[in-house]
Amino acid sequence: DKLPGTERSAPGLPLLVVGAAEVELCSGGGDRQVTDENKVEFVELLAEWRTRGAIQPQIEAMAAGLRCVLPESVLTELRGLLQPCEIAQLISGLGDISVDDWEQHTAYAHGLSRDSEIVAWFWRVVRGWAA
Repeated sequence: DKLPGTERSAPGLPLLVVGAAEVELCSGGGDRQVTDENKVEFVELLAEWRTRGAIQPQIEAMAAGLRCVLPESVLTELRGLLQPCEIAQLISGLGDISVDDWEQHTAYAHGLSRDSEIVAWFWRVVRGWAA
């Protein structure tokens, strides 16, 4: 139950997160103090809030966006067929890309070609991002 290296108490530290707004990490957390007895609970609650609670509005907005383009029935089916990491890959793509492969398979239009100066600038910028 002890966190290594945390034998000191934190008098006056309430069980809440302070930022743009104070967030109680548990019911009545603003009235409770972090003590040696509850510091493990504090760390667990803080980790839960930072990994889920703090980004809940963004998660809800992303889910609403997905529901705009995919019917709920499709999303339900995908949840049953795919692992979370596979869904993340579908949304985000692969982490590494081959800029050379991308450039070799690019089709140009509107008077642009592989030799156009602006195209060369584009690939220079993309290579800078990929580095």
